[in-house]
Amino acid sequence: MEHQVGPMDTVEQTLILPLFEGVDKPPNRSLTGLSRAGQSQVRSAIASDDFDGKSGKMISLWNDDCKVILVGMGKSSDMKSNSVRDAGANALATLNKT
Repeated sequence: MEHQVGPMDTVEQTLILPLFEGVDKPPNRSLTGLSRAGQSQVRSAIASDDFDGKSGKMISLWNDDCKVILVGMGKSSDMKSNSVRDAGANALATLNKT
């Protein structure tokens, strides 16, 4: 599996979107490059009760254009480098399973 970090004009594979607990909308410009259907799907998932942003929670969304993994980061006040590392490792492990 190949991983890339860089500017994103069009999402063609998988977007990993970390979100803190209590967030009810995606961060500014975080959905740039997604199709309208993809953006709508992400917004709906974040606003729903299915995803609460708690640490360790993940939800995968996909359509014909792309796949998005929402990763719960817990409370922003509790964020530590270990929790960020663990969330990233779990998200990559999820990618390896698909």
